[in-house]
Amino acid sequence: MEQFKDFLESVDEAHRAFAEEVHGNLTGAKRKPIIEKKAAGYLVVYKHPETKKSVFNFYFRKNGLHARLYPGAFTGNITLTDAMIAELDKAPDCKRLTGAADCSDNCVTGYDFTLRGKHYQKCRLCAFQFLVTEESKPVILKWVQEELTL
Repeated sequence: MEQFKDFLESVDEAHRAFAEEVHGNLTGAKRKPIIEKKAAGYLVVYKHPETKKSVFNFYFRKNGLHARLYPGAFTGNITLTDAMIAELDKAPDCKRLTGAADCSDNCVTGYDFTLRGKHYQKCRLCAFQFLVTEESKPVILKWVQEELTL
C-alpha cells in the first residue's frame, strides 16, 4: 500500500481521485496491483487473479498520466471521445489479424471491431492507451467498471 501512496503522490492533483477510484474498483475485484518505479515515473499493473494477465495499467509519459486497458473483448460498445479515437488511430495494427507479418508466438491476437463506421484491427498491447484527461476519465472509469462485471 505504501508503493501506491508513492505513486499517487506523483499523480497530478487533478487526477488523484480518479486514480484512487480506479484502484479501488480493481483491487475490490481482486485485481492485484504490481507497482514499479520507472525512469518516466511509476508503472502500476493490475493483474487478473486467475489468469495472471494484465487487465489495466497506469503509466507516465512526458505529457502526463496514461491508462492502458486490456478488455476481454471490444465491440465498440463504449463511447470514446474524439481525442481517444485519435489515440486509437495511432495504435499499431495487429500483425496476426492483418497478416502483415508474423508476431511472437506468445502474442495474443488483438481486437477486430468497427467504431464510428471505421474497421479496426488493433494490437492488444497498444490499442487502448489513453492520456488521462478530464474528458477521458469518465470513459475509462465506466469501461473499468463494465469489464469487472464480465
